[in-house]
Amino acid sequence: MLSGSIKSLTGNVNIDLLDRGEGLKNASSDGNLFDQVIVALAPYLTSGDPIEAKAQLLYGEGAMIGELDPVRAEYAGIPNGEQIVIKDVDASTRALLKIIRGTSSSEITLPGCNEWYQSCTFAGPGNVEIEVQQCEALGIDVCFLNLEQAIDGIPRLRTEYIDRGKGLF
Repeated sequence: MLSGSIKSLTGNVNIDLLDRGEGLKNASSDGNLFDQVIVALAPYLTSGDPIEAKAQLLYGEGAMIGELDPVRAEYAGIPNGEQIVIKDVDASTRALLKIIRGTSSSEITLPGCNEWYQSCTFAGPGNVEIEVQQCEALGIDVCFLNLEQAIDGIPRLRTEYIDRGKGLF
């Protein structure tokens, strides 16, 4: 249990993120038009299948945004270069993504049909991997937690000192 005013954390805090598509469906993208189209395809991308990523302590602003910050970190989120993996996307949606992915602000990889000569239709269902850069994926902020904002305002469990023996003798 933590109490007090925590403004930063030190160390390695690995956070496994798992979403069944609700987060992506409800996300708003500040990216370009094609990023917004891909986010609008969320119901077809996810179909309730898991979206997985790993979050860690990182810089959430400035020149180092999205880079790991294991010393006195103020943000937690998905670091630069980490992949957000959408599992078991159907072949037709992957084929559409293959056509428009070059216009997205994020690097999108389609294992099994990533190369120009590979067909997503014949490859069948598979994963879609979206690389995080500058704390964004498809124009969605993935430096999602400012530790100071998250912890400030949480009422402490006990704010007064209790002396159980006082006045008994």
